[in-house]
Amino acid sequence: MVHTMAFRSLEWQMKGKYFEIVASLILRVPGLFLLEHWWEYSVAYTWPHSQDVADIFGALIANLVLIQGLLILLLSLENLVILYMHYISIGLIFVGCFISRYYVATELELAHSHEESLSDDDDGTERRLRHFSMSQVFTVNSALRIAKEYRDFALGKEDISSMSAGRGNSLVFGIFHGATSEDEFYFFRRQIAAIFIQVVVASFISFCLDVNCHYKRAVLAVYTLPVVFRFSGMPIGLLLFVHKLSSACIILTIIFYIMAYTPDLANFAKSLYFHLYYELQTFGLSLILIDLFNQLYVPIHFLIFWCVKFLFQFYDDVFYSESNSNFVIDRWYMGLLWSLTEVCQNSITFFSTVVAIAYLSSSIQRLVQVIIQGPKAVVNDRYPKAGVTEGLTFFLLGIQTGFIHIKMPHRLAAMTVILFVVSASLIQSIFEVIEPLLLSLGAQRGTSSIFKQCKVLLMCLILFICPLYMSSALAKIFDLDFWTLVVMSSCLMTSVQVAGLLVIHIIFVYDSYRTNPWEALDDIIYYTRAVVRFLEFIIAVFIVGAGFHESLAGTWSWSNSIILLVHCYFNVWQKLQIGWKSFLQRREAVQKINALPCAVPAELKKLSDDVCSICYEPMVTSARKTPCNHFFHGACLRKWLYIQEKCPNCATKVSPIIKEQTGEEIAPTAEETPIDSAMPTLEEIRRVVLEDSVPPSLPRLSELARLDSARQGRTRSETVYESVY
Repeated sequence: MVHTMAFRSLEWQMKGKYFEIVASLILRVPGLFLLEHWWEYSVAYTWPHSQDVADIFGALIANLVLIQGLLILLLSLENLVILYMHYISIGLIFVGCFISRYYVATELELAHSHEESLSDDDDGTERRLRHFSMSQVFTVNSALRIAKEYRDFALGKEDISSMSAGRGNSLVFGIFHGATSEDEFYFFRRQIAAIFIQVVVASFISFCLDVNCHYKRAVLAVYTLPVVFRFSGMPIGLLLFVHKLSSACIILTIIFYIMAYTPDLANFAKSLYFHLYYELQTFGLSLILIDLFNQLYVPIHFLIFWCVKFLFQFYDDVFYSESNSNFVIDRWYMGLLWSLTEVCQNSITFFSTVVAIAYLSSSIQRLVQVIIQGPKAVVNDRYPKAGVTEGLTFFLLGIQTGFIHIKMPHRLAAMTVILFVVSASLIQSIFEVIEPLLLSLGAQRGTSSIFKQCKVLLMCLILFICPLYMSSALAKIFDLDFWTLVVMSSCLMTSVQVAGLLVIHIIFVYDSYRTNPWEALDDIIYYTRAVVRFLEFIIAVFIVGAGFHESLAGTWSWSNSIILLVHCYFNVWQKLQIGWKSFLQRREAVQKINALPCAVPAELKKLSDDVCSICYEPMVTSARKTPCNHFFHGACLRKWLYIQEKCPNCATKVSPIIKEQTGEEIAPTAEETPIDSAMPTLEEIRRVVLEDSVPPSLPRLSELARLDSARQGRTRSETVYESVY
């Protein structure tokens, strides 16, 4: 019963919610193909260049393609299905017309060839062409014989072999097996096949248009008239006239259908106009344009559109392009790159490529999360905007270089450089995903944690080697100009960051196995990060120098200057400001700690049963006393002061006001600041953990963590990351 209910639930989902989603995807993607075709071939013919009939008709067709593409993307699903039903009906009408025309041409050709074969016989006599018709063989008695033969065959009294052997002159097998002649057998088979196909086509049209009237259904089967005329023994020369008469009847039917539904279309356009007018008066033009953009920009539609275009392009390059087929087969990766470059021929395909790159980057980042954290990483997604940076990078570089206007094979070189930049950005994004995971694993123990650490360390090793390999490959392929150095610097920065992260992880692992608190842990972490940031700063300054040298050498351009200014601001000036600010904060915290008195041995003896409320470790050897008479480890209090100047327990200002003349210290009271402002935000804690140093866990964030830490004697690093992460 449980399995049955689960299966029914799955079936309901497939027929309900998921079915609508899949149907919407399948039905709307062709709209992008219409818009792409209009942009590629018809955008210049949107407005007629002259009053010539051909130009006016071309402009009409171009605008019709544009309107149809927009309708497919903007209509509701119900109206979209109705629109597709009309598309299918128009296609079936053309199929019926083509089959009827083919039937008439075939009959005329066979009759002409048969007449020629009969006109020249061996004895030289001329024979008159026999027009095959039902009138020659069909009578009432013949019909009764047909019914009896098929009844016996259906009841199993006779089989095909006995019927054909015992009744050589049977009418049934005269129709189907040539009792009269072999020509008549093929004649009847052609007529029955033609009638059957036309009836099936008319039935499908009736289903698509929801035609319930029998008279209208009969009109849709008007292309059976040539077959009926052929059966009736009419002159074969009239078949073409009957076919044209049937086509005229279909055209009149279409005109009457359009006239009948024109009022409904007018009412729909009227309601749409009033709806847009109401929204324009209520929300304004900007919100309407934003809503229109959201309806047109559906990333999954562009992704499917790009996949189809890319597969067809790659198939064409492999099997139909004589110049590229051997090149693609021998070096498949270059074939993929060539096809990827050729897809970006216009703005729509270029934007679809941007979306595809964003999806690919997001999938790679999520795959890394799944490899490290397991399937739960898919549910608890901490990076919902993954892949946006890579897609935006590709878009900006493509716009800046005029990518779609570059001819092949120069466009291939531009695509290679852009993909190098996007790959460097992707590696940096993966590093940002791995960094907090590796830091949080540094304090964990056990077999499972070792397995996780091995996976993360392997990923870090890949992130360290890949940028170096990319830099080497880029230097071999292209000359060392400003753009190449920018890409290589980004790769080298990532490798330096990964190396610094591995060093910090080793320090954390070492600290987790220590039995006593490591007072110098914070200083070592700070100096390690300082070295990494100094190397990053040196690389950034080198790129700035290379850019200025290239500008002074005579290859100056606006694009290079803009990139150089952006690089100077973000990678040089901001890094310099952040480093200097961190240095000042650390120096100020050290000065504040040195201004606080140390606990005397008598006070330490009283504190032997107590723990530091910052790190939850006992204060045995040393402690610092705040102006509000609270005791903490000196290192813990210093890291606390990186965040704010309030006492962790009572929110009193910790920094003493030291008078220069008397040297008397005056401590502010707790009433000066509210207690609610004493606790830092979670973002401040994460910033300090990931950028400046490793702060201890904070009081009042988790009272259970404090009690468990004091009872089980866990190390400081374990408590830090359990409370933060």
